[in-house]
Amino acid sequence: MSSAINTEALTKTYRAKKGKTVAALHPLTLEVKAGETFGFIGPNGAGKTTAIKILTGLLFPTSGKAFLFDKSVLLASARKTIGYLSEVAAYSPLFEALELLNAFGTIQGIPRNICAQKSEELLKLVGLFERRKSRLGEFSKGMLQRFGIAQALLHEPRLLILDEPTSGLDPIAQREVLNLLHDLKGHGITIFFSSHRLTEVEGLCDHVGIVNRGNIIFQGTLTQLEAQKSLVPFLVRFKPSEKPYSLSRALAEGLYETTVKRELLHQCLSDLIALGATVVSVSPQRSTLEEIFIHLITREQGGSTT
Repeated sequence: MSSAINTEALTKTYRAKKGKTVAALHPLTLEVKAGETFGFIGPNGAGKTTAIKILTGLLFPTSGKAFLFDKSVLLASARKTIGYLSEVAAYSPLFEALELLNAFGTIQGIPRNICAQKSEELLKLVGLFERRKSRLGEFSKGMLQRFGIAQALLHEPRLLILDEPTSGLDPIAQREVLNLLHDLKGHGITIFFSSHRLTEVEGLCDHVGIVNRGNIIFQGTLTQLEAQKSLVPFLVRFKPSEKPYSLSRALAEGLYETTVKRELLHQCLSDLIALGATVVSVSPQRSTLEEIFIHLITREQGGSTT
């Protein structure tokens, strides 16, 4: 399978005060296969938007290379293969939805009759056909995001790049956008979208890349990510005979609990038994993908779990 996106040791640095530099992207190497849906996940400020702006030609990298379908992103012919929706897409509130889509098509050189037909088809696809004569100023933010996806698909791109498409939406609008992306998976298009919530990619993405502080800290399938459960800490609950174990938390009716890393679990249990405590339960503290994501991020940031 060919690659839709390839980056090789991509970096981006900015000049800060007093001659210092700030690294928004460290050597970032990423691969997205053609035809797959890829979730680019990380906390706010992790470097997601910087990477996307380089892929779309809005920023130049400080060093490294980036390719779209084996062509450098520096080439206009490569950028023509993508449809792009930024995190904050602004449209004139005075235009009607169908009217503005037709205008975008004209700018892109699509023949008028073909553009008119395609615009109607896309508005049906994103669930806005009944509002095609409505002004965009009457649209909710969720409707504007769906309109933006229609606009990004107008020239039939091979790759759709979306930067935080559900940011700021209410839960219902978020679900509408995610359902739309799920429907697009059957159209043979490669979808690359960023988010700061791992829960958005479950059941949608073929692969995910987790980025933090400009570094890729995980890349693989959701199954491979789930295998990272072995990294999460354990929750030990016990009843002490005399004094509680250090760093423990008191619960009801003489019950205590402590959180301990996997590699320290055996020593913790040995210490509790030596103190005469009764161990009530031992269980992984986290099990959901979202919690694994949080654990990977905090670990990479130097956080610790006692």
